[in-house]
Order: sequence, then C-alpha cells, then structure tokens
Amino acid sequence: MSLRSRCAAVAVAVALVLSGTSAAQASTADPDGDDLPIFTSTGPIIDPLTTETWNPTKEYIFPTIFHAGKYLDDPLGEWYFYFGPHDNPGGINLMYSDSLDGPWTFYRDNPIVTNTWEPHYDVSHVAAADVIYNEDLDKIVMYFHGENTTSRYATSDDGVNFDYGDVIMTTSMFGQNSSEVSYGRVFANPEVDNPASDVRGYAWAQYFMVNDRDNTRRVGLAVSHDGISWEPRSGWVAEPNVVTGPNIAPSGFWQYDGRNYVLFHGSVGKIFAKRVDENLRSYGDTEVLYVPDVVPPEAGRSSSPRIIEHDGKTHMFYEAGVRSHTTIFHAVLDPDGVRDPLNARPFDPMYEQCQAAGSDEFEATTLGDQWTTVGGTTDSPRLEDGALVLDTAVATTTNFGRAPTVRQQLPVGQTWEYTTELEFNPTQIHQQAGLFLHRDDRNNARAVFGWARQGGEAFQLRFDFTWKKDNVDRFNTWVWQDAYFPGDTAGDRVWLRLTNNGEFITASLSTDGREFLKLGQPIETAALAPTTIGLGAARSTAEIAEIPAAFHWFRATPNVDDPLSCDPPEAHRAPTVSGSVSGRTVTLSAQPFGTATIANFGYTINGGRFVTYTGPFEVPGTEAVRINFSARDSFGAKSEDGELQVPARVTDTRPPEVRLTSPTAHGPFSVFTPIIEASDEAGLAKIVADVYDEAGALVESTQTAASGATSATHTATIVLPDGSYTLQYTAHDLAGNVAETQTFGFTTDSTKPTATIKSGARYTVQTGDSYEIISFKLFDAQKIDRVVLNGTVKNLTDDAWSDVNFITPGMFGAVAGVNTMTVHDVAGNTRTYTFTLN
Repeated sequence: MSLRSRCAAVAVAVALVLSGTSAAQASTADPDGDDLPIFTSTGPIIDPLTTETWNPTKEYIFPTIFHAGKYLDDPLGEWYFYFGPHDNPGGINLMYSDSLDGPWTFYRDNPIVTNTWEPHYDVSHVAAADVIYNEDLDKIVMYFHGENTTSRYATSDDGVNFDYGDVIMTTSMFGQNSSEVSYGRVFANPEVDNPASDVRGYAWAQYFMVNDRDNTRRVGLAVSHDGISWEPRSGWVAEPNVVTGPNIAPSGFWQYDGRNYVLFHGSVGKIFAKRVDENLRSYGDTEVLYVPDVVPPEAGRSSSPRIIEHDGKTHMFYEAGVRSHTTIFHAVLDPDGVRDPLNARPFDPMYEQCQAAGSDEFEATTLGDQWTTVGGTTDSPRLEDGALVLDTAVATTTNFGRAPTVRQQLPVGQTWEYTTELEFNPTQIHQQAGLFLHRDDRNNARAVFGWARQGGEAFQLRFDFTWKKDNVDRFNTWVWQDAYFPGDTAGDRVWLRLTNNGEFITASLSTDGREFLKLGQPIETAALAPTTIGLGAARSTAEIAEIPAAFHWFRATPNVDDPLSCDPPEAHRAPTVSGSVSGRTVTLSAQPFGTATIANFGYTINGGRFVTYTGPFEVPGTEAVRINFSARDSFGAKSEDGELQVPARVTDTRPPEVRLTSPTAHGPFSVFTPIIEASDEAGLAKIVADVYDEAGALVESTQTAASGATSATHTATIVLPDGSYTLQYTAHDLAGNVAETQTFGFTTDSTKPTATIKSGARYTVQTGDSYEIISFKLFDAQKIDRVVLNGTVKNLTDDAWSDVNFITPGMFGAVAGVNTMTVHDVAGNTRTYTFTLN
C-alpha cells in the first residue's frame, strides 16, 4: 500500500473531498431559489451499538473520507473512512470500501490510534481524525485532538499504520481566553497566490473549534506553509448567532458554484454554510444547508459534514443523533428533496384554514367542554378579547405546580399535534408560559417561553422543552440541547407546537408565525405516556411580578395519521357500517368519522331485541334470517341501518371441484407460482396448497380464504432451494366437505449458470487484458437455454453443458472493444460476463 507519486496540485486533491465539482452542482440548485443544494438522507451507515469493531461508548462522530485509491498502489479499498467514539477513551477507527455508497468494511485491528501513544502522550481520549495527502511530504497526514486542549498530527505511508508527529495547536498557543482547540479541518488554501489576501503564501489553512472559558464555541483559523507548523490567527472565522444557537463548531471549507464557504453546525442541530472572503473569514447571512429529522435516529441534531463529489454524484457524510449517542449518516444531493421537514406546509402553517376536534379559538364567553381547569381562581383562567388569559401564579414545582392550568384529554392510541399562539412579555427570571403534557406530577413535560439564564448570571428570553421523568428534569445546560435563545427575533408573540408521531414527542417554536424551529430533544412517547395536554403560566416566587399570558388560540392538527396534510375541514358525518356473511357466521364493522369514536354498535335478528356487537357471531338454527345493524358515535350521530340476509342452512355433501391451471410444465422453476382454481355451488371456505420435499416433509403451506364465494382462485409465489418437490392442493367448502387432494411434481433451480473461458490457442487467444479470440464452456445442472451477446440471441440445445466458441468481432454479435454476454438457463436464471476483443 505504498504512496504513489503525484504531480497534481494538492489543492485539487483536497477540493475533491471538500468541494466537489462546481459545474455539476450548479445545475442542481434548489428550484425555489435557495442558492445551496438540498441533501436527502439515506440513513445511518454504522450501527452505534455494533460489536464488530472498537466501540467502547456506543457512539461515533466526525466522519473523514480519504480517497485511498488516488494515492496508494494497493489500498484495502478505494475509499478510507476514519471515525471514532467521542467520549473517553475515544480512539480513531478505520473502515474501507470500493464505493462511497458502501458497503463499508471495518478494519480488523481498530482502533488505529488510541488515547495512549508512548512516549508521546497518555490522555483521557483522542478523537476527530482529519486525513489529507501532503504532496511535499509525500505522506498521508492525520490531524486529531486529545485532550480537547491539544491538537496533534501523525503521518503514514499506507493510511493504516501511523507514526506520531507532534503537537500542532494548544489553548496557550491560540490564546483568546480559549479552553479548547479541537475538531480541526485542514484544507489547501485557495488564496495562497492572492496578493490581496491576509493568508497569501500559506499552502494550508485549518478551521477548528475554539471553546472559551464562558463555554461559548466559535470557529478559529490557523495557517501553515507545510501542514506541520501552524500559526493561529486572532479573531473568529464565524461566531454563534440567534440562527445557530449559542454554540457552533466547524466542519471545514467548501467550494460550491464558484463560491467559498465555511461549514459548521450549531446548537439548534442544523448544518450551516457561510460565505468566506479572501481572508478566509465569513461574511453575509448564515445559510441553512441541512435540517435533520426531529425524531430518531437523527433526533434533530446533525453535524460534521463531509461533502464529496465523485463520478457525477454528490455525497454528504455527517454525524447525527442525540449527543453522546450519535453515529455516522449518509446523504445524497437531491434537487427534488425537502430541506426542512418541520416546514412542509407553508400555505397554512398554523392550520388556520382547518382544525381538528379539541381546537379552540377562545372567542366564546366560556371554555369549551373539552377543557378542564386545574387550580384556577376567580380571575385565572379567564376569557377576554378573544384570548384565554392565565396569570403567572407562584408554582411549587417547575411544571406549573399550583399555578392555574387548563387541560384536555389526549387521543388514545393515535398520533397528534397541537399548536398555540402565545402573547407574553417576560422580563424577570422564571416567568414562563406555554404548553405542557401531563401524566402525573412526577412525569410530565413542558414547552415554554420565558426569561431565564444562559450561563452565569446572564438572563434573556429563552424557550425550553423539559422532560420531568420520575421527578428529575432532563435539561442540558452544557451545550443547551433543550433550549433555544431567540435574541431580538422574538417579540411578545410566539408560537409553540407539540407533535407525537406515535414513537416520539417533539417540540418546535416559531417567532414569526410562519416558520418553525426544533426545540429540545425528542421524548419517547411510551416513556412519557401523557394523558392530557394543557396551557399554563407560572413564576417561581412571590417576589417576581405576576404578568398575564394570553393564548389567542389552541389548534389540533386535523389529520392525526398525517400531521402535514390538511384538507378543508368537513362537517361532521355519521359513522358508516358494513358487514358480511360466511355460511351462518356474521361479521360487522363500524367506522367513525374524524376524531369521533363509536359509542354504541349492535344488531337485531329478524327485528328482535338489540344486541351489542362484540365480534363475529354464529346465527343459531337452520332457517333464513335478516340481520339489521347500526352504530352511534361519541358525538351522538347515528349511522344508516345496514341489512344482511343469512340463507337457510342446506345440507351439502358434495365436495368442491379443484384444478391446477398453472403451471403445466414441471420445471425447473427459479420461482414456483402455482395458480389453483376451485368451485362449489354452496360456497367455498378456502383453497389450500402445500409443498413437500423428496423426503415427504412439509416445506411450505399456503391458502386463500374464499369467504363463501362459489368460485375462487389461489395464487402463491414460492421460493425454494434447488431440488424436487410435490405440490398437494385441495379445497374446502362451507359445509366442511373437502375435495380430493391432487398432486403435482416439479423441480426448482435458483442457481445461476456459469461460463468458463476455454484454454488452448485453438479456442482462446489472450493479449494482456483483451482477447483476439475467445471461447466459453457453459454449465448449468438444470440445463443451459441460450446466450445473449450484446443483444444478439443465440439459442442453444437445452443441456447441462454447452459451448460458445471462436468469438471474434462480427461473430454472434461480438464487437471490437467491450462485450457483454448474458447466459440464461431454462429456469430463467442469468449470469452476465464482460470481455474485451481486439
């Protein structure tokens, strides 16, 4: 696996990994006018719980891809992929593949770098490998950190075995009140020859994360002439803002459509891009490149992207998932994709045009029947000026405790989504208002807007999504995963939303009434198991001012199975009923409309007493009877009456007729697909078809219910190992008669035919990788049928052995150059070969 000599500029090699081909990407820009491309995830490529390689902490971060096939003579695969755990002890792992689409193979001796490298260091962890080829050194260089205060490098000739280099950056070297310098991404400096640039003359540049002693993370810059000795530059490449959240970390340099960007991720879980100038400093707007799905496995958090264009396809590898439980994902550039899954209904984002049961515009003088007031007073809650007003009463716990709240029952066994518009102007600590979910006082959750801390004694507006589990709050203040700081983008009106997709509950917020942002981490629905949703407002102590929180409306998403779809609301309709008769067995069903439930459902026999329906029932006796049935829903609406006729029981001793209509030949088959027809004047119950092997053992049983039909067809698709089998088939009628069992023998063959190049100058003459003449010996145990050479069909005698001899250009459709030959056996199996003729 030695390094090849390379004449191409290093900048070209790095651009392949970081930038891709601008012309190809420019043609796939977002058609809605967004300058950045859209990527659609294909899912995780590594199981974070895998035991197949080094995995001490059940999480992986920081993907780095190296084009090994470009620089190594004999690599393990075309692409090397470096990744590793985040938490102690960390470590750098390697996997490899011949395709960016995978599959990926773990290197057998991971980790290739550990947290101890005697005599050079012994640290708690190492992580975040960044790997490049340095042409001047004729070496592969790996950059990594450990501890977070120190970044290092190592070199290699094969990308697997590394020699330790030295320290390249420390907090003391960088200064600026830094407490961490880590997660570096190194790239060839695009401004190396620009006389107007502050970084002219430096071959290499590096973006890396800098954390300061106030726990704020930014993007720093360092430059180097040789990629080994680095000079930190003062100031910041990019800083967090209201769009990113309070922390950001870099993902590298990226060129797209002729523009230069710095990529980074923020506390809000999104991946961002920002234009950089000739000094490699960012300017302009913070643009959103990728928004993860809010539910696991992405769980609303994505970071550390690596974008690669190869063979006309643009890939993005990135880290996603709840922090400390992340893994590596893959996405592809998708011009038809959706960038932001939270905002897929721009035409009516607040469901103003259509709402579901439980919604309330608070325009009446009293609360609707769906609401229950808990802990209310004479004045709170109250309805005034088209809003529900709750005053921030003193709470004894963080989940509104003694404060007045209004609540309603959640749908049982359904997905749901609720949104509210809140007018609230908090200015003192712990004044908060919003939505909450409640199971009991020890298990609940709240999505609120209020006035709270952001580290130290700094206070500001803050949104929180807090889960109280067994009386302990899940709320992260290290990287603020459960909070969002709106800065001056929030006025005194905000919008809050809670969504349950059946597996996870998520929260989101809007400060403009049009676009929603993820709030906090998802909660497993089953773990919280809330029974009510409500509105509340509170403050922590009596010394804090009491202020009003006005909820202008509360809306339920109209389609609980698909919260993003919304048709104009329909007037409530009565339930519908249906039924069927099979012999003397009656089966009934009732379907409610919308969110209603069935309150009463039953039937009568020949006009007798009304009987509640609990499931399919047998009608007693032998005479013909009439069944009438109806249902009433929880809103009081009654269905139309249904009616069924149960015929008199007739003594039937005649068995059904049954026949196999396909296949007529006995094989071999790659897939066996029998079609069996049956008939019975009194009504069929079922058709049964079983397959037995040569030893008489049952290997497959299939059947089709006929439900009283006088004729029916049974079709099965059966995949079996190669061999000989017997099909036994019959039919049952409603009276219990069974047709005489029929048999049909057949063979199966799913093994592909083979073609072997004949030896000997008479048959085959090879020159290098191509041929002057070529001949093949064909074999299939169940007989060869034909070959197709470049579209030309050559039928062969159906036999186990066959030949295609003396192939030269012009013979059997062969051409000079690359030829494609497909061999077919009689069962339909194929195998394709390619060869080159001179």
